Parts: sequence; C-alpha cells; structure tokens
Amino acid sequence: MSSEDYFSEGDFEFDDFGFDDNNVKYDKNIAIVDKLNAEYRNNSIPININYSNEIANITFNLNNLNPEYIQSLDMDINKPLKIKVIITGPNYEIRDIENAGILEYPIKRSKNDNLETIINSILEWLNNPGKWCPICGQENITAGSRPVTCSLATCRFVASELTGLVNLSKYIPSHYQLIDLLWALLYTAVKFKLDNDVLKPFPEGSTKSKRNNDVVDPFPEGFLRDGQKDWQLLDQVLKALPRLEEVVQNITIINTNLEIIDKNTAVENYLRALNINIPYLIRWLLGTLRAHLIYVSSTINDTVLSSNCQKTFNMIAESPERMAAFQQLSLQYPVVDAYHGSPIENWHSILRHSLRNYSCTERQLHGAAYGKGIYLAPNINTAKGYARGNGISWDKSEFNGLRILLKAQVINYDIKTVNDFCYVIEDENKVRITALCLFK
Repeated sequence: MSSEDYFSEGDFEFDDFGFDDNNVKYDKNIAIVDKLNAEYRNNSIPININYSNEIANITFNLNNLNPEYIQSLDMDINKPLKIKVIITGPNYEIRDIENAGILEYPIKRSKNDNLETIINSILEWLNNPGKWCPICGQENITAGSRPVTCSLATCRFVASELTGLVNLSKYIPSHYQLIDLLWALLYTAVKFKLDNDVLKPFPEGSTKSKRNNDVVDPFPEGFLRDGQKDWQLLDQVLKALPRLEEVVQNITIINTNLEIIDKNTAVENYLRALNINIPYLIRWLLGTLRAHLIYVSSTINDTVLSSNCQKTFNMIAESPERMAAFQQLSLQYPVVDAYHGSPIENWHSILRHSLRNYSCTERQLHGAAYGKGIYLAPNINTAKGYARGNGISWDKSEFNGLRILLKAQVINYDIKTVNDFCYVIEDENKVRITALCLFK
C-alpha cells in the first residue's frame, strides 16, 4: 500500500482559517479532514480522522496487516495506532502516540507540513519501517524489517544516545533473551578479534573472510577515540554487564517502586552505575539490528528444529517489500525448507548485514564455488557442519557455548541445486528467513 497511489500534490489548500461570505470565521481544516476521510473510505484505507478545535485525532486500524509483521514492530494488532495532531497556525505538532511500538520515534519526526503529508509519511513508515534512517531520513542501502539507522556514525551515535528511541525500563524485561544474545555475539566477535589480531590497523572493508578481519562490522561508534577503535574499553564494558536475569530482577524492582516517578531514568542510572557505557551499547546493538527476533520457548510444531536445537528465535529479516514478493511467488511455486550455518564469531555481523547475495561484492566472505547467490543447505546437518564454535563465549549468557544456524524457506523454482548438498539462490526474493536456532 503506497500513499502515493491516493494523493497528488496540490489537492488541498492548507491555510488554517478563512471567512465565508457573511464574514464569519471558519476552520478550513474541517473541509480538509472531510475530504481526506472520504478518500480513505473510497480507497479502503483503514484510516479515520476526527477533527475538532484545532486537534486532529488520527486512527490507523492494523487488523488487516500481517500479524507477524505487526508483532515485529512491537505493536498490538488488536489495537489501533492512534496519533493526536495539534494544529497551531501553520504548525502541526504530533502528540500522544498510542500503539506505535518501535515506530514511535520515526513518527514523531514525520513531515509536519500538513495533515496529508503527516499521514502519508506514517503510511510509508508502516509499509517500509527499515527503508529510511530514523535519524537523518536518508534511504538505507539495505532495508530491513524494522527501523534501523544508516551507516553514518553520527546517526548511529545519536540513536544510541536517545533515551526515547528505546525505553530500556520496558524493553529489557520483555526482550532480555534478545539482548543476551546480541551482547554475547558482540562479546565473542570482540574476543575473537583480540585473540586473533591478524591485521593492524583494523580494516574498514570486508574484503577477506570475517574469520580473519571483519567480525566486528559494524563497530560501535561510541568506542572510537580520535578515530581509532578502542578495543580494550569495549572489552571492559562487555565484561561489566551481569547476567540478564539479574538485570531484569533489578529493573522489575525499580518499575514496581511507586516512589520512583521516572522509571526510565532510574533504570538508566542503574545501568550506568554498572558501567557508564552500558545503556549506549544496548541501544546501539538494538539500533543496528535489521532483523526482528522473538524468543520462543518451544518448537514442538517443527520436528527438525525441536530435535536439533536447544534455543530458538522466530525471525523476520526481510523488508515488507521482499516479504510480499516471496508471498506472491509462494502462491505459484513450491516452497522448501533450507538451513545456513556460519562460525559463531560471524553472527554479530550477519544479523546486521542480513543473509543476502553478496557474491562478487566487497562483502563476499568466501569463494563462490557453485556460482553467485545465497548458499543454503537442504539438510540441517550440512548447515551444522559450517556452524563452528571457537571456544570463546560470554559465560554469563543463557546461550553460553551454543552454535548458531538459520532456518529459511526457499521458492523451489529456477534455482541451482548441487546434488543434495546445497541450493544456490541468486534472487533474494526467493528466500525468507524464519528462525535463528542455537544448538550444542
């Protein structure tokens, strides 16, 4: 759904007030809202605007969207997205956002020329949340399933410093397994780099195997000192975080203390007392993550995963556009399961660059013996053979010592099959990642 299909520039005039023939003052926004509501009804767009006294209450109904997708944005599909817009003279100020999930900050930064452009930009965020950087608004090179900052160091740093972008007092208790995983993967990548310091200075491009020189890509910009990567400081911070279960217990005490009014600030202070850089690093890990991961306690409905894996995250890694393309293809051609394994030190980077066709680009990690494309195995045991450990892990993690592989679905049409060993898929739209699995 694209807002551009329904509106053309110059449809409305947006002067706030005028006078009728009897010189009686009237609010032109009433007519604008009436026309917008009529447009939405005629085009079956689930939006309604209620306007009164220079306040527009906009309601987006979400129940016609993909439930998994809405969950990936931390939104409740059973509740509408609500936004209040205060209109003062030529200014349009967004207030009181409800059920926006992780889109709340980008929505606050939406274009504010008029009601139409506000609604259009929110529609864009709903349809392509990972397409634009929430800080600078520039289009991302790789669109993910959730808002993610662009590669500019300033944007990543600003996003990590903004307490409103991720409310840690709420986010950590409900997503602590995800934070545990991301922290543990960065810890492993950093320790691997320090223990195998093959190249100095540390290269910026990924021109060789990640096992040698690019396992910490991207690198947290908050740990740059005069342009140099401060590996020792990053290592100290990673060691300073206690077990996530302990962190959740302490945050729960703060959240249930009626005498503490500003819970988020109190949680920030608690984390800073452990190490001043911990809140920044948690936000950075979340802000650079292109995929959506939800921890699941059981995979009983998937016999392959339940018999092979100890821990599982359901995963959405594709942009809405790629998800729609896959869905369309799946109606025409058969779908098969496939798996992808990689050494544990690579996963910090893989979760930020996604599983994509990097053949013949600077991000290619290994040779392409069977041609260009994404390499996936039809047999989970083949992928497990590539999912090597390295003896390095964060011993406070729930996932300590486990290895990782991805489960994906593949459109089994016009792809290369190499015996029973692997699929080689050149068209990224034919791959949909469904789960991240951890095993011994």
